[in-house]
Amino acid sequence: MSAALSDTAQTSFAWDELDARAIAQAVLFMPRAHALNYLERQMQRDIGPHARRTARRLYLNLTDNKE
Repeated sequence: MSAALSDTAQTSFAWDELDARAIAQAVLFMPRAHALNYLERQMQRDIGPHARRTARRLYLNLTDNKE
């Protein structure tokens, strides 16, 4: 999981602001659409307009999904 975060950390998002438990909860226990919305809401205050794209990238990195 930390490797996925470091891969995605090159964006402007301040990763230390996001609670790791929130990431795990979103990725492991929610359907994909709910997980993406949850991550986007968590990121919105820190990166604003890029939250949707960054949430998608983080989700794909954490779940090893390919699209």
